[in-house]
Amino acid sequence: MNIRLFFVSFIFIGLIACNNSEQSALSGNEHAENQRKEISGSDILDSDSSKNEDLKYSLEQLDNTKGLSNSSVNCIFQDSQKLLWIGTWDGLNRYDGNSFKIFRSEQDDKNSLSNQVILKVGEDKEGQIWVLTMHGINRYNKKTNAFEHFYFSRKNKPPLSESEFNMALDASKQVYCAVKDWGIGYFDGNDFQSMESKTFSSNTVRKMEFSTAGQLLVLFDNNELHSISITTEGNKKSISKTALIAGSVKTFDFLPNGDICTVFTTGEVQLYDSNFKGKNRFPQKNITTIIGHLSEGLVLSGKMGYSIVDFDGNEILKPWSKYLKNQKITTLIQGSENVIWTGTDGDGVFKMYPLKKSFNLISKAQMPELDGGIVRTFLEVRGTSFWVGTKGKGLFRFSSDFYLNPEKPLSYQNFNEGNSLINNAVFALAEGNENLVFIGTDGDGITVYDAQHSKLISWREIEGSEKGAYFKSVYAIHQDKSGFIWLGTNGYGMIRCKISRSGSKLKVTDFQKYIAKNNSETSLSSNIIFSIVPRNENQLWIGTRLGGLNLFDKKTRMFRTYKNVPDDSESLSNNDILCLVTDANNKLWIGTSFGLNVLEELNNDGKAVFKNYTVKDGLPNNTIHGIVSDKKSNLWISTNFGLSNFSIDPEKFINYTKNEGLQNNEFADGAFYNDPKSDYIFMGGIKGFNYFLPQKIKESNVVPDLLIDKISGQNQATPYYQGLVISPNSKTYPSIVLKHNQNFFDIQLASLTYINNEKCEYAYQLKGFDKDWNNIDNRKIISFTNVPRGNYSLWLKWTNSDGVWSEPVQAIDIRIKPVFWQSNVALLVYAILLISFLLFVRSYYLKRQSLKQNILIRQNEEELHENRLTFFTNIAHEFLTPLTLIVGPIQKLSETTNLNEKNQKFIHMIQRNSSRLLFLTQQLLEFRKAEYDYLENTVKKFDLVNLVEQIAELFDDWALDKKIDFKVEVPSVLLGWFDKDKLEKIVFNLMSNAFKYTPSNGTINLKFEIEDRNVKTLNITITNSGKGIPKEKLDSLFDRFFLSDTKQTSDTEMFRTGIGLAYIKKLVTVLRGEILVSSIPDAQTTFTILIPCDESAFTEKEMDMENSPVLISHHLKNILEETIEKTDGIPDKISALDKVENNQKKVLIVEDEKEIHLFLNDLLADKYKIITAYNGIEALELIEKELPDIIISDVMMPLMDGVELCKKVKTDLRTCHIPFIMLTAKDSVIHRIEGLESGANSYIPKPFYPDHLLVRIQKLLEEKALILQHFTQDAVVGTLSDIPINNEEKAFIKQVIDLIRKNIDSEKLQSSFIEQILGISTSQLYRKTKEIFGLSPGDLIRTIRLKHSAELLRRNQLTVSEVCYASGFNNRSYFYREFKKVYNTTPKNYQLQYKT
Repeated sequence: MNIRLFFVSFIFIGLIACNNSEQSALSGNEHAENQRKEISGSDILDSDSSKNEDLKYSLEQLDNTKGLSNSSVNCIFQDSQKLLWIGTWDGLNRYDGNSFKIFRSEQDDKNSLSNQVILKVGEDKEGQIWVLTMHGINRYNKKTNAFEHFYFSRKNKPPLSESEFNMALDASKQVYCAVKDWGIGYFDGNDFQSMESKTFSSNTVRKMEFSTAGQLLVLFDNNELHSISITTEGNKKSISKTALIAGSVKTFDFLPNGDICTVFTTGEVQLYDSNFKGKNRFPQKNITTIIGHLSEGLVLSGKMGYSIVDFDGNEILKPWSKYLKNQKITTLIQGSENVIWTGTDGDGVFKMYPLKKSFNLISKAQMPELDGGIVRTFLEVRGTSFWVGTKGKGLFRFSSDFYLNPEKPLSYQNFNEGNSLINNAVFALAEGNENLVFIGTDGDGITVYDAQHSKLISWREIEGSEKGAYFKSVYAIHQDKSGFIWLGTNGYGMIRCKISRSGSKLKVTDFQKYIAKNNSETSLSSNIIFSIVPRNENQLWIGTRLGGLNLFDKKTRMFRTYKNVPDDSESLSNNDILCLVTDANNKLWIGTSFGLNVLEELNNDGKAVFKNYTVKDGLPNNTIHGIVSDKKSNLWISTNFGLSNFSIDPEKFINYTKNEGLQNNEFADGAFYNDPKSDYIFMGGIKGFNYFLPQKIKESNVVPDLLIDKISGQNQATPYYQGLVISPNSKTYPSIVLKHNQNFFDIQLASLTYINNEKCEYAYQLKGFDKDWNNIDNRKIISFTNVPRGNYSLWLKWTNSDGVWSEPVQAIDIRIKPVFWQSNVALLVYAILLISFLLFVRSYYLKRQSLKQNILIRQNEEELHENRLTFFTNIAHEFLTPLTLIVGPIQKLSETTNLNEKNQKFIHMIQRNSSRLLFLTQQLLEFRKAEYDYLENTVKKFDLVNLVEQIAELFDDWALDKKIDFKVEVPSVLLGWFDKDKLEKIVFNLMSNAFKYTPSNGTINLKFEIEDRNVKTLNITITNSGKGIPKEKLDSLFDRFFLSDTKQTSDTEMFRTGIGLAYIKKLVTVLRGEILVSSIPDAQTTFTILIPCDESAFTEKEMDMENSPVLISHHLKNILEETIEKTDGIPDKISALDKVENNQKKVLIVEDEKEIHLFLNDLLADKYKIITAYNGIEALELIEKELPDIIISDVMMPLMDGVELCKKVKTDLRTCHIPFIMLTAKDSVIHRIEGLESGANSYIPKPFYPDHLLVRIQKLLEEKALILQHFTQDAVVGTLSDIPINNEEKAFIKQVIDLIRKNIDSEKLQSSFIEQILGISTSQLYRKTKEIFGLSPGDLIRTIRLKHSAELLRRNQLTVSEVCYASGFNNRSYFYREFKKVYNTTPKNYQLQYKT
């Protein structure tokens, strides 16, 4: 009993001592330094101490030195995202476990708080934060970082007290308010709506809360506590009932079971149930307020301090209760992770959090003598005592079970230089044989503790010590089974000796010293040895400072050294070895100043393979001070930054810091020990030592949520995104779009845990930008710079304080828009430009190649042209003789008078074409002379007017034929020196070109004038309308064989020159003149020739002084094509009559050469009806109107050639039966085959024999008739086959025509005469003649008479008057008028045309 009383008294005294020391510490500004204290369950007077004996809490203060806006706190609130909101007298604070974000009222910022005094904070169902201030209620949107203010018409009315605004949230998180002079209301989603209670509108509400039953309890400033019942009708709420619960109430709060705890102004505490019926009173007296509630009850504040009471008012004690005593608490909450938060008046916020790791601590608090010392070594001596060696404070001896009974008062003995022989710096302890303990110190030799006699023995007191070499500073001690003691020293190498008892004394024998030698591979590598461990009975592992690892063979006394080899990952990570240990599997672990190493393989040849671990693999620090292997072969490693637990399988580092109960983050060399019996591990450092059981240090697998505080541009005030909370299993994520100049941005992170937040680590990968994951340890800012345009996904993973990683989570999608020149539209433009450029390059290349090819072709063509000209020149010489023999006789033949009309035409045709051939031959010869400068001038002085008029007259018929407005402007006199021959060729060629390329109804102007320049100059200007010449072609116009537009297919649309213009240019050049050309597309072309005509321009040799008449060359008169005579054209009425009278077959002639037309017309007109066309297209148009019986076509024609025409005719069912004759100059076998394949019935080459053509036409028509007869045996073959009439009508027609012809000269021949003879009525006759002939009876009679008169006139046997009367005309003037209407000429002129 006395023992028990003594034990209780001892605990009480210890408690008072602890309290006094703590109070002095708190008053000494310990909170300002943010020191954490810990308290064990044994320090708390708890009736059930067995439940709390292992529970520990730590304390941390957060005030304005840590970032809090103000140290006077009014309220603390933790929202659904576990963010902590702290309301102070100067601003609202948001705390994420790492840093504070402060919100204050800013005068110029309408999105800031309405007032800086924060009274209450809440959260609605949408996650928006509601803040009650002294002046107004605020709603905070986390995403926009903006506050919305609600002043209730009191914006400009400053409050007179801090209770004029109040608010509360019901169970559904709907916000209610109470405002002085406004009343009680609710928030409907847009604004606050008053519930119109006149009773309470003028009162001030000090506190309002909702009960679990949904009733609103309101405490007014008159200390009356009322309950208010609220009803809902639709979307409108109203007060349905009010009741007074109690008066003289100072404050109230709710218990978790729904009871109401009220504190009266008298200091008494009364409970009410949910129906507001009074229950028991609490035994506590003089209670001033309720500062908070817990899951177990309430925390009350009174004059006697703080009390934690349960539902019945019974006081309960918590492990953290002690920390409340010296705090001036205004509010208390129990937050997540069992953290207790208290807000104080002046001391900021205190965080009281449970220590999850059971690290027991011995520090200066328990052992004041440890202050200033560094723990360096541990040793338990055979269950009798536990030794702790320090650097600076000597040696401490504890009872052997002190760590097994932490509740037992700590007792110890200190040996130091002041009370013993031992040196104050103790580095090594080892238990030896014969109850001896070897102590390595910084003093001489080695110190021995004789446990048998309980005394310390110095090195000098040991017999034989003076015989050995001097050494000191022993850092490592190992005694092997043979009794040899192996000592590692600092600077004196390795010492081997034996220490044994000699009577009552000790003696040393077998002393041997091993020191490092330069350039010796078998000696010790360094004289500084920090660790010695056995490999086996014959070998020792020796860890040296800066000398690497040594393997010592006791028998051979030789050392083998293992060092770091640069760029060899299988060597040691560093040569500075601080500790060695072998685990249960006899694996050697090496701690260096740069990482942890393990010997994985040691071959027979002595080669070693090491594996190393550094901070990159998860170590908290690379300096390894100590290593302990537990029973599971997992390692406990002390470093320069905390403790680390290394799990072997799987490989993983779990790190611990001072915040989890360690003596400090910095540990000491050699200060590690494992008790094999109890399995406790000891680790020492600069502030004491820890001891713990490995199995009680458990890892938490709970990973907290992660807060992305904000994503902001660097040095930009407004974030791009903020307030995003991500859970480890989050599946949804937002997206943001940034401009091209917002690609430099920072992301601020915080793990939402309030215990050891600084231990949480982070990793990120911006997919699309980062190839791999980036580990940033515990840094909380991710910076991105110059991120290119594109779409990215930010993935994050993070750890809890135990290093357990979350799964990768997609946090947010980020799209960076391109700068406008990198946008999709710009890229499209670039692509188009690139394609255009490539096409341009390709086009340029092709054009260049084409140009080269064209140059080559041009050269070949020039060569070919040259050869042609040479050939034609030679041929031309040969042509001159036969041409002379043709031109001469044909000239004589043309003068013969007894030739009929047709023969004369043939003679003229021969004469004209022989003249053309002669002219071309002479032109060719002169062109060749001009090219070789052999052409000479022969000028004569004469008046040019007569020559010009003669040349112009040659083109009059052509102008009339094409209806061209041909004007010639020539002055009355053009006197000068001219080369008549060359000048007429120049004018004639240019005029021919002008008429050839001028369309019908066009204009041609020919102008001559003499200008006075330096010398008199003849200016010849020829202007013609038409298609014109392209501007780009003008420079090539005078090249030989120039073609103005190769894309045109019509000869009439192509401007060809052959050698004509080239020849003209040569002639003009010979005459020392120049030729100019200008053209307006689709308008006109102008040629200007400037030729000097002054005597001074020519040499005497070039002048012809002979006087002779100047006449146009005779052959020029015959060159131009003969115009087709239209006087013999058959009028429509005559044609209609011929159709009926004659059975002529229709021949369609398709030929582009007019001379061929004339020839074929003369050849075939007597026997066939001729239809003409100048190309295939015209022919098809005529065939549509009138089907011919046979077609004769040239092959080479503009627009559509004969082959194409033949194909179209033969593939058309309406025309495929028409015989087709091809008449062409192409006489090769290939061309014949091509013509026959197109469907031609006959292929006749030019020149052809007329009889051949006539026979071929006749035979083809006969074949067609036989085929027709074969297929239409019953068809009537009449003479009027083209008219769609029956046989009866044909008989009528023959009868009418015969009647008119027999009576053609009779005056009686009128329609009535025909009616009388035929016996038909006037209407019947008119209808029949109109249907068959398209003529009235009178017109039919007149037309037959006119045709008859034309036949008589062509015979030239009667005079015109005789013909008039012979044709039945009585009036000569009427005959003349009607004849001219039909034949476009007078009867006299018509007769003259056929006069022989």
